[in-house]
Amino acid sequence: GGATDDDGPRLVSTARIWKALLRPPSAPLSESPTLLRLLPHLRSCSRDLTWKSAMNAELRRLAHSELRSRERRRRRADLEGWRTQRRGEELERLYEVRETFAARLDAAEEECRRWERLRDGRV
Repeated sequence: GGATDDDGPRLVSTARIWKALLRPPSAPLSESPTLLRLLPHLRSCSRDLTWKSAMNAELRRLAHSELRSRERRRRRADLEGWRTQRRGEELERLYEVRETFAARLDAAEEECRRWERLRDGRV
């Protein structure tokens, strides 16, 4: 394939770059202390706007990536905690509930048999 117009450098207005640089991180990136510390320094450093724009995009991408990694680690830790601790507790609780229902069922069946004997005795 031949070259297209999209292969060249992208022209972006200075106002748009500054707007992107000044835009505060949205949730959940707003919870990234590292990103919150770096962005003011990025805005005030002496590098050119093209570099600042690229660095801004890269920092936000890295913050997203770190957030996803942290979330995966948290989910794995939660799952491991459930496997090692809570699963046994939950199973024990379910066994107790099952025993309670089995006892209620036995009592109900006995009551039913008692009523059947009473009914059969009257017929």
